[in-house]
Amino acid sequence: MRRFILLLTTIIVAACTDVYVEPTPIADNALTLNVSIEESSDTRIQLNEAGKTVWNSGDYLSVYYANSFSKWRFNGNDGDRTGTITPDGSVGNKVPVMINVVAVYPYGDYAYSPTTKMLTATLSAEQSYIDGSYGENGNMLVAYSTNGNLQFKNVYGWLKLQLKGDNQMVKSIVVKGNNYEQIVGDVEINVNTLETSLTSYGMQVVKLDCGDEGVALS
Repeated sequence: MRRFILLLTTIIVAACTDVYVEPTPIADNALTLNVSIEESSDTRIQLNEAGKTVWNSGDYLSVYYANSFSKWRFNGNDGDRTGTITPDGSVGNKVPVMINVVAVYPYGDYAYSPTTKMLTATLSAEQSYIDGSYGENGNMLVAYSTNGNLQFKNVYGWLKLQLKGDNQMVKSIVVKGNNYEQIVGDVEINVNTLETSLTSYGMQVVKLDCGDEGVALS
């Protein structure tokens, strides 16, 4: 039996719960941020055997602070759920102050307003199949911190389809919203509360592409 996962912008906040993380003191001039993944988060490309979200070595993230934006890299190993991130390349004299830091996985030049704390991103209407997990760079994780400890939470909801059959190939799966509902597209995210809303550019159909050869059911 094959498991297919689609990411949708429905039931978003219901997937998020707060988990307390003991703050770790960080010097004001440190170019290091602590990262962890919220316990109930079941999103991202790689899941461990317990179905938990984990980091991959060399994951890249977008970090926003003090009206600046830079690319940061995860320093841990494949399968870690906690670790640190550091800038990928020089950030000049823009040393991050550990107040109102926002980080986003996967890396991208998102539109972010520090005044309103609103982040704009796009959930693609065509997603790629990966066995037992999410498509590469598929689901988004967001963290907001005032002390340098970033706890990431999943933003999007997800739909899991389990199909079985004999000698059958699946090349793609298409899901449509009820009553012309928008289920993917441009979305605005409050990084502090993770409340989200689709913009007027949302789409009603999402397709999971299983590749030219397709996926064999079992």
